[in-house]
Amino acid sequence: MNDQINRHHRILEKLQNCRFSNPVSVPEIKAFLLDKGVDVSVRTIQRDMIALAEVFMDIESKMLKDGGFGWYWNDKAKVILLSGLSANQALSFILVKKYLSQLFPEATLKELEPFFEYSEKVLHSLKGNALVKWPEKIAVVHPVQPLLAPDINAEFQKTISTALLENKKLKLDYVRLDGERSKYTVNPVGLVFRGHVIYLIAVKVDTGEQRQFALHRIKKAEQLPADADPITLTLQEYLEQGNMGFAWNAWNNATSLQEITFKCIFEAKSAKYLTETPLSKDQEIIPYEEGYVLVKATVRYTEQLVWWIRGYGSAIEVLEPLELRERMIKDINELHTRYQ
Repeated sequence: MNDQINRHHRILEKLQNCRFSNPVSVPEIKAFLLDKGVDVSVRTIQRDMIALAEVFMDIESKMLKDGGFGWYWNDKAKVILLSGLSANQALSFILVKKYLSQLFPEATLKELEPFFEYSEKVLHSLKGNALVKWPEKIAVVHPVQPLLAPDINAEFQKTISTALLENKKLKLDYVRLDGERSKYTVNPVGLVFRGHVIYLIAVKVDTGEQRQFALHRIKKAEQLPADADPITLTLQEYLEQGNMGFAWNAWNNATSLQEITFKCIFEAKSAKYLTETPLSKDQEIIPYEEGYVLVKATVRYTEQLVWWIRGYGSAIEVLEPLELRERMIKDINELHTRYQ
């Protein structure tokens, strides 16, 4: 390969992730080329950059703090992939945009947008390829009553994502479900997407208390300059403790999520689902009387469990623990009175 063509190819490779907020300097390009076995002078690289900018109009430069120039693709630059994208690669970008966009920080999404646009063009150009229709043949649904997503302030969501990414403390102005409004300074742990609601999991700086903040109830979010305090809690540990099922007495500010031995009588036809998707690893399904089975499992006592039981109506009868059985009896009596 011609030395100049090889050099230009390497420089474009170095530039592929460089945008306005992340320009690359000539010394950085020189170090990158040297690592690839290409040893040329700074002056040669400067001439190369000017030549490339004349061919690729979206390559721009700006003055850096040290007085040198940094080179980058402008924010509206179209994707240039020397090897192109295969149909499968383009399809992957389309599905990422459709189903996973909310999982990415704002800065990442901004850099991916040109790839999303390029991928759509690639798929549309493959008219005879069956993959073109694949996005229309799959969907993701939630196994609950469909609800409209709440409105979330995009700027606050961006602030929270950035603080998580940069490990900074956050100051929140938050309205609880009961209408009480408070201010919190927190160490962010992570974001949880529960259906259409996004929760910030955080630890209060003053008390060390673990809290959940629904993003749509945040009235103001400010990233503080201070780094977040070291936290032993991981997001995965928080989820494994059952916290997103909500403590059954969460409305009384309880924080414990006790494990219970759950026993119930289930209609056999309804219990078939539990043979495919068990309540727990130690679940047992034992024949009871005709048309019914006894189900036993170790689960956490959460609001989610109660909602799940209610969803089966008369097809289920709770036996243990006694406090859960009594709660269901109370619910049934109140419903009976209300519907009278």
